[in-house]
Amino acid sequence: MTLDPFPLYSPQAMNLEEEAASKETSPERFREIALDSNHIDVIIAGNSKTPKDILENLYNCRINDKIRKALASNANTPPDILLELGKDFPRELVANPVFNLMLLANPNLLGDMPEKTLISILELSDVRESFVIWALNHRLQTNNRRHNNILITILLNHLNIWNDWREKNHDINNIYIDTNTLNRLNLQKANLQGVNISCVNLKGFNLQGVNLKGANLERSNLEGANLQGANLQGANLQGA
Repeated sequence: MTLDPFPLYSPQAMNLEEEAASKETSPERFREIALDSNHIDVIIAGNSKTPKDILENLYNCRINDKIRKALASNANTPPDILLELGKDFPRELVANPVFNLMLLANPNLLGDMPEKTLISILELSDVRESFVIWALNHRLQTNNRRHNNILITILLNHLNIWNDWREKNHDINNIYIDTNTLNRLNLQKANLQGVNISCVNLKGFNLQGVNLKGANLERSNLEGANLQGANLQGANLQGA
């Protein structure tokens, strides 16, 4: 029978775990034990007393989801790394105690973070409503962009917030929604007032009772679409 020279729960292993988790471990000792094993590095990555340079090294050198998740939860992780990690770990980023401090220090933090991180945050079902409203007010593209990922994320995840916002901001024109998004959207519950859904294929779509007041449907294919009860007041149906 071959004995494991380094059993998982040996006294040596437990001592390393305790050191990695301890708030009393010195920076020099952290540097000695870091990047030794994934198991220990996960603990080090979650320790708020781990020096920033070691956390940065872990981020750069360890492609390990457990380590990266721990880094996203660590209040001592450098802010730029936190915002990058938020793409994959938005819940950990938002719950990180330093995140609110970052918002206070930079009121435009949501605008300065990578778009993929903002989208990941907006995909959270329990995201703060103020974040969604901010995104609608500040990051909503109104230049007929056909791939507005932020708008798509909000429509698919926070339709009620969008509907309320749209009711109050119906004068903002040229908000484009593509066919792919419409296919995934609960149209009967969506306020599409004034949106631009021109030149899209709506063949056979069920638009019954949908609010399309003032919407731009120019040159869209409405063949076989059910428009019964739809509000088409002021809608542009030219070429449709």
